[in-house]
Amino acid sequence: MAFDKTGTLTLGKPKVTAVIGGNEVLALAATAEVKSEHPLAKAIVNSALEKGLRLGNVVSADFLQGIGVVSQLADGTLVAVGNEKIIEGLELKVPSNLSETASRLRAEGNTVVYVAINGEVRGVLALGDEIRPEAFRVIGFLSRSGLTTVMITGDNYINARLIAGKLGIKEVYAGLLPGDKVKVINELRSRYGGVAMIGDGINDAAALSSADVGIAMGHGSDITKEAVT
Repeated sequence: MAFDKTGTLTLGKPKVTAVIGGNEVLALAATAEVKSEHPLAKAIVNSALEKGLRLGNVVSADFLQGIGVVSQLADGTLVAVGNEKIIEGLELKVPSNLSETASRLRAEGNTVVYVAINGEVRGVLALGDEIRPEAFRVIGFLSRSGLTTVMITGDNYINARLIAGKLGIKEVYAGLLPGDKVKVINELRSRYGGVAMIGDGINDAAALSSADVGIAMGHGSDITKEAVT
């Protein structure tokens, strides 16, 4: 049985736990993410609004599944928000102080998001989520029943490993793009036979479709639910 992490094993209601770079970084990140339905994006926007920060206007936004977003603002500012892959894809350099801070935040169990402004990495946002109370019972029951439980997530390995360890999941695949999740499902099928996958996000749709049994969480995105119908 393969599980997505965010919104499946966790509550899917992440909150910003740290802002490195100040309110300007948070406001620009929230502006770039304002049209996104991703739980992390919503958390960033909510954090900015709760602080009373003013958001700008977005002219265009390129949403990259499993990576982040690159948005052009009305004033010409180009803002990129996402994980390490977006930084690598844009060939940007992360300052050593931000890189060290990001590593520390990950070690504390946070999901780390980089913020680049006009081609320069200017800040880091940390977000945390809580494990669903029922997840402990579900994973325990499946393990006692002789089923292998696996975590498949786009989040970083350190955070994924921490969550998996608390739940008793020993096999973890992290830092995955949507296409990578499909490859993992196929690999698991070759090793174990039939594979069931449960997820809730748009990044899970392809993996749910490729699994022998795809289970969409009730609050999941429309495209995820369509993938299993």
